[in-house]
Amino acid sequence: MIVDDLADKTLEILKNGDKLTLKEYSIAIPYAYVIVEGEKGVKMGVSMVLDSKCHYRRDFDETSLESIIECAKGYNLTERTLAMAAINAVSQYYIDFTESKNEDVLDLIVSDKDIKKIGFVGNIAPVVNELREIEGKNYEIYVFERNSSSCGAELIDDTFEYRLLPEMDAVIITGTTLVNDTIDAVLERSKNAKLKILTGPTAQINPDFLKNSGITHTASTRVINIDKTVTDLKHGSSFGIFSRNSSKYSMKVKDNNE
Repeated sequence: MIVDDLADKTLEILKNGDKLTLKEYSIAIPYAYVIVEGEKGVKMGVSMVLDSKCHYRRDFDETSLESIIECAKGYNLTERTLAMAAINAVSQYYIDFTESKNEDVLDLIVSDKDIKKIGFVGNIAPVVNELREIEGKNYEIYVFERNSSSCGAELIDDTFEYRLLPEMDAVIITGTTLVNDTIDAVLERSKNAKLKILTGPTAQINPDFLKNSGITHTASTRVINIDKTVTDLKHGSSFGIFSRNSSKYSMKVKDNNE
């Protein structure tokens, strides 16, 4: 399973790499966050908090960065969300951003002339709307959504991913598929797609951890002003993640031969 592999690779790099200190963590709205510090500085990882009607009751002991990451292998969405933020924080610490491009999902799709049919796993409305407004492209777009609170005549229930994803030229996958553990099934049905892009703030994964996963690119956000972003999240705002306090980037996922 991809998420189990991500957890193991993150724990391995913590064991053998720089000593990282867990500075702060919280399950805020709408993103959980984890902040780590090492010789290279302070880095922040985030993960979107999925809508859950389950009440969560647990008595916590002292927490370590490693123990949070281990929760990625569990079945509690709250714990998995925090674990994903921790994995992302470590990823952000180790990513070589000199290999990244100042591009987003839109740039990756438009630059490839072979892309005609696009599937969105998750309603990434801003990108969907921009693609539909590009003159002369006429993309055939399918938006799959699991969240019952999202509505719209053009949304398709995610149960139809099994039928339709094999027909797509590009599949844009929300990073929250890592939290709800649907990423493996989505990639299995997306094998025919030329582009398989993991995107959103929850997709801050180090591309080196995703080699041979089937994912071709990540497109996410790098938090620049951590203090401001934390303040925003504590007040229930994601402004810091989608403003000048952060920067968008995309990276190609290399295979073992590159």
